[in-house]
Amino acid sequence: MTEPNTRGEVTIDLDATYVMRPSYEAIEAIETATGRGVVALVNLAAQGELSLKNAAIIVTECIRAWGKQQAANGNDQPEARSATGARPEKVARLIHEHGLVQATERCAIVLMAAATGGVTASGEWKPVTETATPVAG
Repeated sequence: MTEPNTRGEVTIDLDATYVMRPSYEAIEAIETATGRGVVALVNLAAQGELSLKNAAIIVTECIRAWGKQQAANGNDQPEARSATGARPEKVARLIHEHGLVQATERCAIVLMAAATGGVTASGEWKPVTETATPVAG
């Protein structure tokens, strides 16, 4: 597994390595499908209480977002096509086989980025800027 890179990609290892992209559309679809807001989902993931069904929805929508972005860029590779057609039922089975803990960790990263404004609407990570810290004196 790798950490987020500058293109807003977090990977998850299931039957292959998939890229999760927390775009606006993905987050909107996640909230609709789960019936929960992104902050509530962040809290569930942080507490280790994310259900298999909700983890599958999050992973699926973020994988689809990556596939759609690849297709928009003209990438017609099989992995991009299969990402676009990801289904929560299949992803849930893969998560079950490879561990809900791993999926929860990856979901927490993408959800936190979306909840804190750390990504653009297309799911790209924003540059980290250093802020001045007041010095007591």
